This record gives sequence, C-alpha cells and structure tokens, in this order.
Amino acid sequence: MNASELLAKSADKQRIVITGSQGVPFVTALIVHVLRFHQRKADVVRTSLPMAASTQLTNAPVLLVEGMVKPEPGWLPFNEWNHHVAVLTAMKWSPDMPFATEDEYLKQYDAFTDRTPKGGIILFNETDRLCSVLCNKERADIQYVSAKAHPHEVAGHEQFLITSQKTRIGSRISGKHEWVWVSLAKELLKKIGITSEQFYQAFPSFVP
Repeated sequence: MNASELLAKSADKQRIVITGSQGVPFVTALIVHVLRFHQRKADVVRTSLPMAASTQLTNAPVLLVEGMVKPEPGWLPFNEWNHHVAVLTAMKWSPDMPFATEDEYLKQYDAFTDRTPKGGIILFNETDRLCSVLCNKERADIQYVSAKAHPHEVAGHEQFLITSQKTRIGSRISGKHEWVWVSLAKELLKKIGITSEQFYQAFPSFVP
C-alpha cells in the first residue's frame, strides 16, 4: 500500500499530523506510548522511516502522522495528509534545508496550516518564534491551542514533572526543551479523550 492509498483508506479516520523541525519523533512517541498504556487504538505513520512493503490499517478511529519536513522517499509531504488536527513542534530554518530562505520555509507551513478544515485544531509551541508568527494569522473557524514547557523541577541529574495538584512525577527526560514537547503531547491527547490523570499515569514509564 503506497502513501496515497493509505490516505484514501483513512478517509473516515481523524487525521492528526505532527510536524516541525525538532521534537516530532518525541511528541509522536509520547502520544503513542500513552494511548497504548491505556489500550486506546490509533494507527501510526512514521514518515521519518522508509515505507514498508505494505502498510496495515486497523479499525482505529485515529491516524497519527509523523509529518517530517523532508520525509523518506515514497511518503506524502507533510502538507498533503488532509489533516483535521495539526501539531507544530518547532520551526527552525537552517541553510542546509531544501528551502533557500526562512520565508520560503515558512510558506510551506503556512500552506499546511491553511489546509486545516473548518472546525479543525492547530496546537503549537508558543515559545517558538516562527510557530507564533504562523499562528497569529486569523483562520476562520479554527481553534488554536498554545503550549509552553510543562511545569517541572530539576533535582541534581533528575527531572520531575509537576502535576496540576503540585505532585512530582519521575521522568526519564534529560533536556529542558523537551518539556514543551510533553505539553504538546498532553494537549493533543486531551483532544482525543485522554484526561490529565490518565496522562500522568502513563508518563513515568515513557522512555524518550
């Protein structure tokens, strides 16, 4: 099954595309971990990996797409998955990208977010300059959800997630920037029926 066939066969699924220049595999992996922990079904497309000879779909109601800016050959570009929900992790242009300028790079994401349908959702990293620029644009009947670093504490070599009840939960996270990815995953999971309590139950066993 090629990518176009996969898209056609997922017409009845809620399609969620996670994209950006950093943190995409992390956010995707954390979402998948929490869903599996609670035995919730979701189909997953990892466009950072070569396409398998055949790609199986289940009866899961959700399709998660790891929409890399430059996917492996055979996969659809990140802006052609006809998403219902978009997750923007970070947008960092560099000269070695296949885009000559930052403006050209930004236009790719602008086209992507413009394809969000009415009633759709865009979750974005509010601490990222380009994400904020992109999501300041008014789009009719689109819900924006911003995220910043999840509350946490650093104690020696350990980092702890702080819940809304001020409880500390152990983590295996090592970088401070990853707490933004944690917030994005948590906010996305809320939109597909995972409560904060369920997220906190699954989080300690997540290995980045």
